Amino acid sequence: MREVNRFSPDGEESHSPVRDARPSGEDRLDSWKEIAEYLKRSVRTVRRWEAEERLPVHRHVHQNAGTVYAFRHELDAWLTSRTSQPAPSAQEEPAVGAPDVAAPWRKSRFAVKRPAVFVAVVAVAALLCAMIWQFRSVLRVTPVAIGSLAVLPLTNLTGDPSQAYLAAGLTDELITELAQNSTLRVISRTSIIQYKEVPPNRLPEIARELNVDAVVEGSIVRSGTGLRINAQLIDARSDNHVWAQTYDREPNDLVGLPHDVARAIEKAVDTTPAVGSRDPRAAAQPIDPDAYTLFFKSLVSASAGTQEGFQDAITYCRHATEKAPAFAAAYARMSLYYLQFSFFGNIAPKQFMPPAEFAARRAIELDDSLPEAHAVLGAVLYRYRWEWSESEEEFRRALTLNSNYAEGHRMFSAFLSTAGRPAEAIAEAQRARDLDPLSVQAALNLGQAYRVAGQYDQAIELFRSCRQKDPRLARVHYQLGHAYMEKGMPRDGIPEFETAVELSHHRNAIFLSSLGYAYARAGRTGEAQTILDELQALGDREYVPPTAIARLYVGLGDKRAAHPWIEKAFLERDLDLISTHADIGLAQLRSDPDFHDIFARPGLVH
Repeated sequence: MREVNRFSPDGEESHSPVRDARPSGEDRLDSWKEIAEYLKRSVRTVRRWEAEERLPVHRHVHQNAGTVYAFRHELDAWLTSRTSQPAPSAQEEPAVGAPDVAAPWRKSRFAVKRPAVFVAVVAVAALLCAMIWQFRSVLRVTPVAIGSLAVLPLTNLTGDPSQAYLAAGLTDELITELAQNSTLRVISRTSIIQYKEVPPNRLPEIARELNVDAVVEGSIVRSGTGLRINAQLIDARSDNHVWAQTYDREPNDLVGLPHDVARAIEKAVDTTPAVGSRDPRAAAQPIDPDAYTLFFKSLVSASAGTQEGFQDAITYCRHATEKAPAFAAAYARMSLYYLQFSFFGNIAPKQFMPPAEFAARRAIELDDSLPEAHAVLGAVLYRYRWEWSESEEEFRRALTLNSNYAEGHRMFSAFLSTAGRPAEAIAEAQRARDLDPLSVQAALNLGQAYRVAGQYDQAIELFRSCRQKDPRLARVHYQLGHAYMEKGMPRDGIPEFETAVELSHHRNAIFLSSLGYAYARAGRTGEAQTILDELQALGDREYVPPTAIARLYVGLGDKRAAHPWIEKAFLERDLDLISTHADIGLAQLRSDPDFHDIFARPGLVH
């Protein structure tokens, strides 16, 4: 590996390698992206060079806009002048007819007529360089005070769209590495994923949107047969470059790179290294580079947020662990993917909860410092095993390892709501949202915590804002429908449930059940009965949660018919059985003497 530190601690950029001169014919580059890729720098750096150091970039102005272009031979000439010539003095003037406007001082009249002064300038410059070199160690021990940052998605400048998984995977891993530092607040991936290839002038605005002091940005470009990863840390408050570094790696040598970048950033800011961080290369059994590639590909598949995407992600992780049996992070991520099936409603818990538990426990066995694995195990223990105290221990362990783990705070909030501890649930949900400010899921979770706590106005306000941000997300309408119903507003709740069903995956059985219950409570019993028939027919083809059927019978006023379905829910470990106290339909059964024997059983919240 070759690393080039492109900025000294005070933010000045070091010299770049000089390319050989190229012929000027057919050498035009037609966008900022092409210029940046040619210079092997980020778009932001190239635009700054144009503004501050007269990089030869041309503009063709249209009626209402403009495009940029550059010529390779001019860029090469600029690089040559930049790395071999002193900066111009204030009195220098360009030579008449000088062809290189990017470096007019190279043949200036001042340099020709005053050679003695020129030599003196060079001598002074050499002396200054020597002084800077002598005191470089002093500069490096003065890190910038930064308390929060966001890692923007790395830009794929390889020219090969199939390499996008590398940019996504390295971004995700870098966030994970930095987030384990308890002295930094690091924004979660779901809030930064929308900022792909943002223009440099938007960085201060992005920092304000995310409420952070600094941003990390970078790119991946081809470098011979390998890859060059450029990364830089920018203080958004002053728009100053704090740190930048270039890493040259072969495609099969990316293991540990996010660890290296994270540690370098921590040295550049006023913070201490992550307590739980562990260099993957230090493992007893090295990770197969191919396994690492499969792991990165799982992240891309899971980002689709679909049942098929999570299944593909699990397959990638399984293949990764077959190649590298000690790959703890792959087991941890696999456990999280399995847990996502609980949100689709058409897969029995016994099909995904045990494998999720196995993968989480295997990850912890290999590496006890992985917060994801502890959080997933915590979720399995209370939602499926009904082991509440052990579950809370796992959640607290996860958040001790990584206080920036937004998903961990979100899952712990759901645990606290289900356990009947609403104030703590709201606090955890708010913490998750602080770490993931643009995530609809984080906002939904906070709204759900408000709803379970009986704070319906706050919940409805949040759900409405989520609906405005992402009107195609079925769960938004489902949660808003519940809040309206619980506040006694069925006319508003029913349309939201209808929209949730329309947008859901294969007419989600849980959403259908809630819609049928709302129809029944509104006196539309015929429509409720139609949905009940649909759910029972659906149950012949795929899994339908027993509580979904029971809820409809409660809405239709037939609690006796609901009894066998609640008994079945107990036997099948139906995930909604533990939260019946927060369910507008099923809550009515908890005070019914006929159901006392079921809800008094060990493991259920009393």
